[in-house]
Amino acid sequence: MASISCLPEEIQAYILSKLNGHAAAMCKKVCRLWKELIEGLETCMHFWLRCCLKEIPLSSLAQFARLTDVDEEFVKIFRSLARDYQFHYTSQIPWQFWREVYAEHYRCSYVVTGKAKISEFPCYQSPGEVSCVCVQDNVVYTGHDSGAVMSLCSTDSGLKVDMLYRHHKRVTDICFLNSVSIRQLLSGDTLNVVVTCSKDGCVILYNPDTERSTTVQHYSKQVNQIRSWGQHLVAAANRSLLQGQPVWKFNQSDHSIDITCTLYSQSPANITAVALWGNML
Repeated sequence: MASISCLPEEIQAYILSKLNGHAAAMCKKVCRLWKELIEGLETCMHFWLRCCLKEIPLSSLAQFARLTDVDEEFVKIFRSLARDYQFHYTSQIPWQFWREVYAEHYRCSYVVTGKAKISEFPCYQSPGEVSCVCVQDNVVYTGHDSGAVMSLCSTDSGLKVDMLYRHHKRVTDICFLNSVSIRQLLSGDTLNVVVTCSKDGCVILYNPDTERSTTVQHYSKQVNQIRSWGQHLVAAANRSLLQGQPVWKFNQSDHSIDITCTLYSQSPANITAVALWGNML
């Protein structure tokens, strides 16, 4: 009986190109030839982009790719990119980006269907009790009662723990500015900013890549929660409607933040939670 290894390499590569993403990742471990063939598909044939478009629902794909908008333009642009290997946007989006999007999709699917698996961080000297926690790009960000904001990530040499900055009082929430439009993604204009708020009424925006930070001191009372959509963010604070409830826009070029609109009310109520989705608050 003839083996698949008897076929020409071009035919083997064509067969491998029809696999789903998880199967292709497993086939890379079979032999050196298949590893080289699949790596060629990854780097030259938009393999992972095609897997994303074929296997991930559009709503989930937008979430994993951190896109603020998914519409017919999205489908048209990226299907053209998957078909045309000389598409002029290819140099702006490395193929590893789509591999990580697919990996995130697979990890979420495993959480739903797979067995429970618990990983524990080794002990480290914590600056007070953890008051909030969030995960981004395999990095755990924690806020503490002492006002400290920490990052924890696993490296080959062990657990890497960094103190990023400190509020004056207890950290109440953490979120991220990381969603971009399709045009921003195609131009390589990515966004990665950690946003925290605290009982001292301050909101701090911090870029882990450049280590630049911006402090917003608008609220006179404690900020309870903060949420973002694209480059915009809004906070839920005590008595914030009396002094104006702004929607902020972050400018990545100079790391500044501006008010796009403000809501006012005579109500002295405390806002405990908030959500921002598209143009709806």
